[in-house]
Amino acid sequence: RRRVAVNAKVTGLAAKKPLVYVDVEAANVPLDATLERALPPHYRESYRQLEADGTADMQARVFSTGDANAVGSIGYVAQVVCKSRSLRLEQLPIVLSDVVAEVAVSPDSLNIKRLDGRYAQSPVVATGEVRLARDTKSRRYHVKATAQDVPIDGTTIGLLSKPLAEQLLAFCPQGNVNLALEIRTPDSNDPTRYTAQVDCLGLKINHDRFPYPLENVRGTLSLAGDSLTLKNVTASPADPCQTEPSA
Repeated sequence: RRRVAVNAKVTGLAAKKPLVYVDVEAANVPLDATLERALPPHYRESYRQLEADGTADMQARVFSTGDANAVGSIGYVAQVVCKSRSLRLEQLPIVLSDVVAEVAVSPDSLNIKRLDGRYAQSPVVATGEVRLARDTKSRRYHVKATAQDVPIDGTTIGLLSKPLAEQLLAFCPQGNVNLALEIRTPDSNDPTRYTAQVDCLGLKINHDRFPYPLENVRGTLSLAGDSLTLKNVTASPADPCQTEPSA
């Protein structure tokens, strides 16, 4: 059942800037356009990039910064739990289902304590933080995500930066992997950094620079920047004739 409860205290009403303390508890708030209009302006752009079908439970505190002698601006902190049947980010090619996300919100940051969901039948977990600025161009990201037993195809490879995706596509992989992805936007004007670890679960590959296709590929591929590292990788020839001695 949808519910909103508010407790508030305001002191110094005769002053130019009274002190305000408000506690809000809300349950089953729809993730819709009405909620968007209630958000601070610099959060609305991020919210518009979400396609969600669900509700949120929230505990929030809104308060005046400073004290009675020097009342500052209004601040707020909120603990939010979102539950959504589906979730899609505008920048990403995938849709998650059965999403539960625990998020801490303040004027300058969005802390993803934990997000659980599913991509097809694969469990997905994400954590991280987004540092916000009043202009949307100054945001800083540090997000980590893992996916278990996920199909390796054009959609999942599309989560990587273009250089990393090109390295992986060169293997023409088929099968499932465990994927760990980290995205970090540096404080400087340097480009966003992507790193990925791909644990192969018996892939078939046919690299364009290697003349023999392989199957049952197991081991770890680490991708960062323009580098690729292989660790404990084993495989079998896809064509039995590759192992037969010549006559």
